[in-house]
Amino acid sequence: IYTLSLHDALPIYGPILRKVNLGLILLGAISVILSVVAILGMLLKDAVSVFSIGAASFLIIGIYLVGMRLSFRYQYRNSDESQDREVDEEKKYKNVSVAKTIFGYLLCAAAIFGGSIWVAHTAKLIAVGTGLGETFVGSLFLAIVTSLPELMATIGAVKMGLFDMAIGNIFGSNMLNIVLIPISDILYRTGSIYAYLSSTHILTAVMGILLTMIVIVGIIYRSKKSFLKLGWDAIAIIIVYIASTYMIFKLR
Repeated sequence: IYTLSLHDALPIYGPILRKVNLGLILLGAISVILSVVAILGMLLKDAVSVFSIGAASFLIIGIYLVGMRLSFRYQYRNSDESQDREVDEEKKYKNVSVAKTIFGYLLCAAAIFGGSIWVAHTAKLIAVGTGLGETFVGSLFLAIVTSLPELMATIGAVKMGLFDMAIGNIFGSNMLNIVLIPISDILYRTGSIYAYLSSTHILTAVMGILLTMIVIVGIIYRSKKSFLKLGWDAIAIIIVYIASTYMIFKLR
């Protein structure tokens, strides 16, 4: 979510939340629901589990699948609104090979996947060497590094005027990140992973919900006012992000 505040600073476009489809509120709401369920899982720890898998994990996977279905059906029902713009985009890239595009996409994805393993190992060394703790290093340094590909992809979408894709990428990434919790829970066979998570992650999740709600309000209100090219919603995101980072640091 914090990457959204950087996009407002791009020249020409200004505050972008007033330009996106209201249907993205659905994705934001689903992201909030997933975060709430994750918080419940951390509060319950391993009190409710099946085959050492927390009940929250099953709920998160189920809600994610239902949410994706609802989002698809919503976009399908309202496809006429963006049909003309999609036709223009198709004309712009009609000479681009689909096979070449898919190959490039898979190649970039493989590079990101391979690099992420090394980044996680390095982050652990930083946490141990500096004494900052795994929670803080993961919530700040690792989160920033892993968000860089997402940031660049979103900036690229904004520059092409694909604002819905840009915000959808942010919401979708947040949702998928939460789904990684039940995947980790399934792979971790010692017990429910929720029992081993620091309670500080609850604060992280709550702040994530707050940031998402700010974006939802920005989409609904569609403010045209800005300060230093930043929309007031983007400024609020920056303030909340800095404050939450400080609190996580104090609780590390």
